[in-house]
Amino acid sequence: MKLARPGYKKISIAHDLTPQQCERVKEVRRKTMDELQEEQQKDAGSANKGNVKIIVVGQTSAKPRAVRVAAWV
Repeated sequence: MKLARPGYKKISIAHDLTPQQCERVKEVRRKTMDELQEEQQKDAGSANKGNVKIIVVGQTSAKPRAVRVAAWV
């Protein structure tokens, strides 16, 4: 953007979702978080606890899905 003409320097690009896509992503994330909490409650005595990050892929598709990324500490 350093070499762009002055008229183009204030343009920003945003990857927005439609309201329906946003709701689908929220629902997938909410459902995955609920499943994760249930698993953690069942495995309360387990020593294999760690941080888990939930990433929703395919947000713009008709069927987004959640991917769990474990970061063991």
